[in-house]
Amino acid sequence: MDANIFEEWFEENLLKKLDRSSIIVFDNASYHSRVEERFPSSSWTKEEIQLWLTEKKIYHSDIFLKVDLLQSCGEHKIQKKFVTDQMALKYGHEVLRLPPYHCHYNAIELVWGLAKNFYNKHASKTTDDASVLSLWKESLEQIKAVQWHNCIRHTEDIIVQSFQTELVIDEVRPLIIRIDNSNSDDCDSET
Repeated sequence: MDANIFEEWFEENLLKKLDRSSIIVFDNASYHSRVEERFPSSSWTKEEIQLWLTEKKIYHSDIFLKVDLLQSCGEHKIQKKFVTDQMALKYGHEVLRLPPYHCHYNAIELVWGLAKNFYNKHASKTTDDASVLSLWKESLEQIKAVQWHNCIRHTEDIIVQSFQTELVIDEVRPLIIRIDNSNSDDCDSET
Protein backbone atom coordinates (compact mmCIF):
# COMPACT_ATOMS: atom_id res chain seq x y z
CA MET A 1 0.00 0.00 0.00
CA ASP A 2 1.28 3.45 -0.80
CA ALA A 3 -0.15 6.93 -0.28
CA ASN A 4 -1.41 7.37 -3.86
CA ILE A 5 -3.35 4.10 -3.88
CA PHE A 6 -4.74 4.71 -0.40
CA GLU A 7 -5.78 8.30 -1.18
CA GLU A 8 -7.61 7.17 -4.32
CA TRP A 9 -9.41 4.42 -2.38
CA PHE A 10 -10.12 6.84 0.50
CA GLU A 11 -11.84 9.34 -1.77
CA GLU A 12 -13.72 6.93 -4.05
CA ASN A 13 -14.79 4.31 -1.51
CA LEU A 14 -15.21 6.26 1.70
CA LEU A 15 -15.40 10.05 1.42
CA LYS A 16 -17.84 10.07 -1.49
CA LYS A 17 -20.05 7.45 0.16
CA LEU A 18 -20.43 8.89 3.66
CA ASP A 19 -23.84 10.55 3.80
CA ARG A 20 -23.17 12.82 6.79
CA SER A 21 -20.24 14.55 8.45
CA SER A 22 -18.06 11.99 10.17
CA ILE A 23 -14.90 11.66 12.21
CA ILE A 24 -12.46 9.28 10.57
CA VAL A 25 -9.87 7.67 12.85
CA PHE A 26 -6.36 7.06 11.49
CA ASP A 27 -3.28 5.50 12.96
CA ASN A 28 0.11 6.80 11.89
CA ALA A 29 0.66 4.49 8.91
CA SER A 30 2.82 6.23 6.34
CA TYR A 31 0.17 5.99 3.62
CA HIS A 32 -2.30 7.85 5.90
CA SER A 33 0.29 10.50 6.71
CA ARG A 34 1.61 12.02 3.49
CA VAL A 35 2.12 15.73 4.07
CA GLU A 36 1.10 18.36 1.55
CA GLU A 37 4.40 20.13 1.95
CA ARG A 38 7.59 18.59 3.26
CA PHE A 39 9.66 20.52 5.79
CA PRO A 40 13.46 20.61 5.46
CA SER A 41 15.43 18.16 7.57
CA SER A 42 19.07 17.18 7.94
CA SER A 43 18.56 14.50 5.26
CA TRP A 44 17.97 17.25 2.69
CA THR A 45 20.88 18.55 0.64
CA LYS A 46 22.08 22.09 1.18
CA GLU A 47 20.71 23.01 -2.25
CA GLU A 48 17.25 21.62 -1.44
CA ILE A 49 17.15 23.62 1.78
CA GLN A 50 18.25 26.80 -0.03
CA LEU A 51 15.54 26.26 -2.65
CA TRP A 52 12.89 25.81 0.08
CA LEU A 53 14.03 29.02 1.80
CA THR A 54 14.02 30.90 -1.51
CA GLU A 55 10.48 29.70 -2.33
CA LYS A 56 9.36 30.90 1.11
CA LYS A 57 11.14 34.24 0.60
CA ILE A 58 13.23 33.66 3.71
CA TYR A 59 16.60 35.38 3.79
CA HIS A 60 19.67 33.18 3.57
CA SER A 61 23.14 33.59 2.22
CA ASP A 62 25.08 31.25 -0.04
CA ILE A 63 27.82 31.19 2.57
CA PHE A 64 25.49 29.79 5.26
CA LEU A 65 26.36 26.31 6.39
CA LYS A 66 23.71 23.62 6.19
CA VAL A 67 23.20 23.81 9.96
CA ASP A 68 22.57 27.57 9.68
CA LEU A 69 20.08 27.02 6.86
CA LEU A 70 18.21 24.43 8.95
CA GLN A 71 18.13 26.88 11.86
CA SER A 72 16.55 29.48 9.55
CA CYS A 73 13.97 26.88 8.51
CA GLY A 74 13.23 26.11 12.16
CA GLU A 75 12.45 29.77 12.79
CA HIS A 76 9.78 29.58 10.07
CA LYS A 77 8.22 26.23 10.87
CA ILE A 78 5.03 25.48 8.97
CA GLN A 79 2.06 23.58 10.35
CA LYS A 80 2.02 20.02 9.05
CA LYS A 81 -0.99 19.41 6.79
CA PHE A 82 -1.79 15.86 5.78
CA VAL A 83 -3.22 15.20 2.32
CA THR A 84 -5.91 12.85 3.69
CA ASP A 85 -7.00 15.41 6.30
CA GLN A 86 -7.49 18.04 3.60
CA MET A 87 -9.39 15.56 1.41
CA ALA A 88 -11.71 14.74 4.32
CA LEU A 89 -12.33 18.43 5.04
CA LYS A 90 -13.30 18.98 1.40
CA TYR A 91 -16.12 16.46 1.90
CA GLY A 92 -17.15 17.82 5.31
CA HIS A 93 -15.39 15.21 7.44
CA GLU A 94 -12.65 15.38 10.04
CA VAL A 95 -9.66 13.10 10.60
CA LEU A 96 -8.69 12.16 14.14
CA ARG A 97 -5.13 10.85 14.36
CA LEU A 98 -4.19 8.39 17.06
CA PRO A 99 -0.91 8.85 18.89
CA PRO A 100 1.87 6.54 17.67
CA TYR A 101 1.76 3.03 19.17
CA HIS A 102 -1.79 3.48 20.53
CA CYS A 103 -3.82 1.32 18.14
CA HIS A 104 -5.76 0.09 21.19
CA TYR A 105 -7.62 3.42 21.04
CA ASN A 106 -9.22 2.31 17.75
CA ALA A 107 -12.19 -0.07 17.93
CA ILE A 108 -11.53 -1.25 14.37
CA GLU A 109 -8.51 -3.16 15.69
CA LEU A 110 -10.83 -5.34 17.80
CA VAL A 111 -13.30 -5.79 14.95
CA TRP A 112 -10.48 -6.66 12.57
CA GLY A 113 -9.29 -9.24 15.12
CA LEU A 114 -12.76 -10.84 15.14
CA ALA A 115 -12.77 -11.00 11.34
CA LYS A 116 -9.28 -12.53 11.23
CA ASN A 117 -10.23 -15.15 13.82
CA PHE A 118 -13.29 -16.15 11.78
CA TYR A 119 -11.20 -16.28 8.61
CA ASN A 120 -8.47 -18.40 10.23
CA LYS A 121 -11.01 -20.88 11.63
CA HIS A 122 -12.69 -21.35 8.26
CA ALA A 123 -9.72 -21.07 5.91
CA SER A 124 -9.14 -24.19 3.89
CA LYS A 125 -6.27 -25.27 1.72
CA THR A 126 -7.95 -23.51 -1.19
CA THR A 127 -5.97 -20.44 -2.12
CA ASP A 128 -7.64 -19.32 -5.32
CA ASP A 129 -8.52 -15.62 -5.31
CA ALA A 130 -12.28 -16.13 -5.55
CA SER A 131 -12.40 -18.42 -2.49
CA VAL A 132 -10.16 -16.18 -0.41
CA LEU A 133 -12.19 -13.08 -1.31
CA SER A 134 -15.45 -14.88 -0.59
CA LEU A 135 -14.25 -16.01 2.84
CA TRP A 136 -13.04 -12.50 3.74
CA LYS A 137 -16.41 -11.11 2.73
CA GLU A 138 -18.13 -13.69 4.93
CA SER A 139 -15.68 -12.91 7.78
CA LEU A 140 -16.63 -9.25 7.69
CA GLU A 141 -20.36 -9.87 7.25
CA GLN A 142 -20.54 -12.14 10.30
CA ILE A 143 -19.65 -9.21 12.57
CA LYS A 144 -22.96 -7.86 13.84
CA ALA A 145 -23.89 -4.43 15.19
CA VAL A 146 -23.87 -5.66 18.78
CA GLN A 147 -20.24 -6.81 18.39
CA TRP A 148 -19.29 -3.43 16.94
CA HIS A 149 -21.05 -1.75 19.86
CA ASN A 150 -19.16 -3.93 22.37
CA CYS A 151 -15.83 -3.18 20.69
CA ILE A 152 -16.56 0.55 20.76
CA ARG A 153 -17.60 0.42 24.42
CA HIS A 154 -14.43 -1.53 25.32
CA THR A 155 -12.29 1.01 23.45
CA GLU A 156 -14.05 3.90 25.22
CA ASP A 157 -13.31 2.20 28.56
CA ILE A 158 -9.63 1.93 27.64
CA ILE A 159 -9.52 5.62 26.69
CA VAL A 160 -11.21 6.69 29.95
CA GLN A 161 -8.87 4.48 31.97
CA SER A 162 -5.82 5.95 30.20
CA PHE A 163 -7.10 9.47 30.84
CA GLN A 164 -7.64 8.73 34.54
CA THR A 165 -4.12 7.29 34.77
CA GLU A 166 -2.73 10.45 33.17
CA LEU A 167 -4.60 12.57 35.73
CA VAL A 168 -3.04 10.58 38.57
CA ILE A 169 0.41 10.84 37.02
CA ASP A 170 -0.11 14.58 36.57
CA GLU A 171 -0.82 14.93 40.31
CA VAL A 172 2.26 13.02 41.49
CA ARG A 173 4.64 15.41 43.17
CA PRO A 174 8.31 15.00 42.37
CA LEU A 175 10.41 13.28 45.00
CA ILE A 176 13.63 15.19 45.50
CA ILE A 177 16.37 13.72 47.62
CA ARG A 178 19.24 16.05 48.36
CA ILE A 179 22.60 14.45 48.83
CA ASP A 180 24.33 17.50 50.26
CA ASN A 181 23.93 18.64 53.88
CA SER A 182 22.72 22.13 53.09
CA ASN A 183 19.14 23.16 53.87
CA SER A 184 18.33 19.87 55.50
CA ASP A 185 15.31 20.13 57.79
CA ASP A 186 15.22 16.46 58.66
CA CYS A 187 18.69 16.12 60.17
CA ASP A 188 19.21 16.33 63.89
CA SER A 189 21.18 19.39 64.75
CA GLU A 190 24.17 19.06 67.02
CA THR A 191 23.80 20.64 70.45
